[in-house]
Amino acid sequence: MRNLCLFFVVAVGLSACASPDHDIIIRGGTVYDGSGMEPYVADVAIDADSISVVSMLPDATARTEIDATGKAVSPGFINMLSWAAGRLVRDGRSMSDIMQGITVEVFGEGTSEGPLSEAMKAEEFGPDDDFTWTTLREFLDGLEARGISTNVASFVGATTVRVHELGHEDRAPSDAELRRMRGLVRRAMEDGALGLGTSLIYAPAFYADTEELIALSDVVAEYDGLYVSHMRSEGNRLLEALEELLTIGREAGVRTEIFHLKAAGADNWHKLDSVIVRVEKAQAAGQVVGANMYTYTAGSTGLDAAMPPWVQEGGFGAWRERLMDGGTRRRVEVEISTPTDSWENLYLAAGAEGTMIAGLRQDSLRHLIGRRLSDIAMERGQRPEDTIVDLVIQDSSRVEVVYFLMSEDNVRRQIALPWMAFGSDAGSMAPEGRVLEQSQHPRAYGNVARLLGRYVRDEGVISLEEAVRRLTSLPAGRLRLEGRGRLEPGYLADIVVFDPDSIRDHATFEDPHRLATGVEHVLVNGVPVVRNGAHTGAMPGRALRRGIRRDSDMTVIIEGAALYGAPGMAPGTVADVGLRNDQIAAIGDLSGAWASSRINARGLAIAPGFIDIHSHATGTSIEGSAIVRRPMAENYLRQGVTTAMGGQDGSSTLDVGALLAWLDNEPGAINIGQFVGHGSVRAAVLGEGDRDPDADELREMTALVKRAMDEGAFGLSSGLEYTPGAFAETDEIAAVAAPAADAGGLYISHIRDEGGRLLESVQEVIDVARQAGIRAQVTHHKVIGKGRWGRSSESLALIDAARSEGIDVSSDVYPYTASSTGMTILFPDWAKDGGSSALRARLSNPETRASIRADVAEHIRVERGADPSTIVAAVCAHDPSLNGMSLADMLQARGLPVTVEGAADMAMELVAAGGCSGVFHSMSPQDVARIMQHEWTSISSDGGIPAFGEGVPHPRNYGAFARVLGRYVREEGVLDLPVAIDKMTRLPAERLGLKDRGVLAPGYKADIVVFDPESIRDTAEFGAPHAYAEGVHHVFVNGRAALLDGELTGARPGRALRMSREGNEL
Repeated sequence: MRNLCLFFVVAVGLSACASPDHDIIIRGGTVYDGSGMEPYVADVAIDADSISVVSMLPDATARTEIDATGKAVSPGFINMLSWAAGRLVRDGRSMSDIMQGITVEVFGEGTSEGPLSEAMKAEEFGPDDDFTWTTLREFLDGLEARGISTNVASFVGATTVRVHELGHEDRAPSDAELRRMRGLVRRAMEDGALGLGTSLIYAPAFYADTEELIALSDVVAEYDGLYVSHMRSEGNRLLEALEELLTIGREAGVRTEIFHLKAAGADNWHKLDSVIVRVEKAQAAGQVVGANMYTYTAGSTGLDAAMPPWVQEGGFGAWRERLMDGGTRRRVEVEISTPTDSWENLYLAAGAEGTMIAGLRQDSLRHLIGRRLSDIAMERGQRPEDTIVDLVIQDSSRVEVVYFLMSEDNVRRQIALPWMAFGSDAGSMAPEGRVLEQSQHPRAYGNVARLLGRYVRDEGVISLEEAVRRLTSLPAGRLRLEGRGRLEPGYLADIVVFDPDSIRDHATFEDPHRLATGVEHVLVNGVPVVRNGAHTGAMPGRALRRGIRRDSDMTVIIEGAALYGAPGMAPGTVADVGLRNDQIAAIGDLSGAWASSRINARGLAIAPGFIDIHSHATGTSIEGSAIVRRPMAENYLRQGVTTAMGGQDGSSTLDVGALLAWLDNEPGAINIGQFVGHGSVRAAVLGEGDRDPDADELREMTALVKRAMDEGAFGLSSGLEYTPGAFAETDEIAAVAAPAADAGGLYISHIRDEGGRLLESVQEVIDVARQAGIRAQVTHHKVIGKGRWGRSSESLALIDAARSEGIDVSSDVYPYTASSTGMTILFPDWAKDGGSSALRARLSNPETRASIRADVAEHIRVERGADPSTIVAAVCAHDPSLNGMSLADMLQARGLPVTVEGAADMAMELVAAGGCSGVFHSMSPQDVARIMQHEWTSISSDGGIPAFGEGVPHPRNYGAFARVLGRYVREEGVLDLPVAIDKMTRLPAERLGLKDRGVLAPGYKADIVVFDPESIRDTAEFGAPHAYAEGVHHVFVNGRAALLDGELTGARPGRALRMSREGNEL
């Protein structure tokens, strides 16, 4: 072979053995590119799944060449309304559509394949089904995985969403149900649904009022989706139904589309003129309104469209049972035969002669398929309405029928409208096997071929280039299927080659199972599916999602905000930020880029999502974790916080892996990372006692820390002011920190004393860092006690000195002059030896109680400025009436003098009764500001996720980050805005080793906050702490909106963050 190749090189040049230039070239066809412009002759080159060149390519080579001389070459056709979903599960070839050149099937007229509740799944699936799903995305992805020849996409069905929450009941949803319905729509839109589909003539969709549909549609509008509707009437109340659709579009701000537009029933044919005028008037006023149609004068649905909706409440079983009741049956038969505007009666619109039976389940009834209702009724000696009821009962189905409803003139008029697209409103099937046992509307086999053959070639209603536009680029644009619908370089290679002179439909109402002819080649995503008029068996179809095309497209573009935290760009630079899935994709002028949705952020600031490096969002157990009990974390989102680090102050769960696994499956709205607590480790091995570990116990403690680090913990926390952590010596802490150091983690410490022994305690953190070789952080750095105010300059100097020696030490601070913890902080460590039960026992002993009283009084005198009014109960579970009262307030309420000793007595009483958390006012604003300004100080909250309205907790839970930006930046100028944001984003991310968060840059995770620097502020106060921050407009977590326009979206896009050995998030 080498010698043969050498011969060709010598004989004809190097190109003879070179690789082909392209995978496929379609040669010499007449290109109808989807634009509606004049066609032209050109070659079309394809590489992988995309079009590379559209031009004459006489010298180019390809692995495969297709001769299209004399044929039309166009983008693949888009079926705007397909019912092929169920059939494709069984047969992915999509024969009847692919043989017409259809490459995209669009589902979702009212019902969709998800979301499904457990009850819906029980009805949908049988024990032998090998393909089950819950969400719409799971269904579409599953179709792709099983193999399909065409691409598929779907609207989310409003009926499906309604049944998910209300079943088949005829009532309005409650507020809670409507919120859940909106959440289901939002989930579907975030999964790529095209929009919301309705079918309002059918029960239970009929039961939804306009306000319900607006509430669902305004979610769709956020994603630039499409509201598409089988309107509430296509006959007697056609104009009123159109007005409802237009109202929904205006009120929800959503683009709209009419499914299979028609004027049904001879008495209504004249109304098409008014429909056209009204739609085009709305379009001229700026409203986006479109429509699609099928190219026949008959529709097809069931006999349910001949019966009033009230009888169908509760689903088919309840409907059939009602029909078997004599009195109900008589009422139904009267209503079937009585003209009305209160519901859509297709039987009266078509008449018995115009109603043909198309599908029956029972073998004993299938001889009726293809016959007119009038003939069957006459044969049975019945009135047609009796036959309608009997057939539904006897067949135990809604009975598929064809209704002859429309005029041929109206079909032609609609085809001529420049805003009319096309949908078959039918399944896609192969004319073989059991398919042939049922009749079918011929539109399943011929809708597009009939358009191109009869109405374009034979009758000249529109030109071929215009027909191709309406089958390709027009629907692709409406559906936001970027990358499809045009023959242009860079577009996906969905291509059809057909003969304009021979394409035609062959299916008729009497003989419907006949494939169209004239389509010679079809490529889907660059793969030939039809070759020389025969199916190749290829299954290259994909599950398409609104707006997701390729790497150059975005899911969201945030426009025109002032950037902070974007490396290489001056703070305040105005630019667009593009998100793709969970990452930042691009920053700059993105006016020409495409995205599923755009957010106008002009006049606002955009920054990386804030990181709370010290949070109490998690507890010592899964069930005790606030993020598990209150996963929406609204107090955090409204401050712009997207990540919170739990396991602080030495207290944590020891099963870090289980907590993170729980959050993997049940995420919150924000990201959660976890430290492992030294105090919890010590208690697990040594109990609550005041003693040193022996060698074996120390090994056991380090093993627990190592396990936690292996499971993803970010480091070790300590709370050396609390027992049992207070009983540990420095050497113990350094030894236990060693596994965290080995993993690249952080040692974060609530130091041993923030008052009289502040400097020694900061130095201890530095000593641990030195001994263990670990990065370290003094958490919620503060100076307690009025007599010690100002010493922050000395504690910060210790940090600077350590850093100059190469010891990596930093701190964090919250922006308040009060702290919050348990009342036992006032008690001496010796009294807490053995835990809370031991403390209460000592309080019950008069001798030890007196000693405790003396120490508590001394603490209040020295550390709390001898002022009982600065010690405030936050949450007293045993007596909530005490919440918000200071020790001074409690003494006065009892008519007792306010003294230090009296305050000590009151504190002991509270602890003996079960304890309270407290707020302690003991810091100076100057120290807070000085610590905040230090180069290596991050911002933190030391807060959690409180139950709104419960107790009187520290306002830092609701306001820490907003307070920095409002008070300390805008009002007092303690920090510049870029510096403050850096302390909330890059710096804590760096300390934690989060190498893909904390910065606005392409490739980083899309944790983003958009806020107004001029209005952001905290509103929570010490006396009224349950108040959300203001000024945050949008928050994205991992690329998904958790807060939009200041409102929770209901999404929970947070992730459980883990630390790898290299210090990267896993």
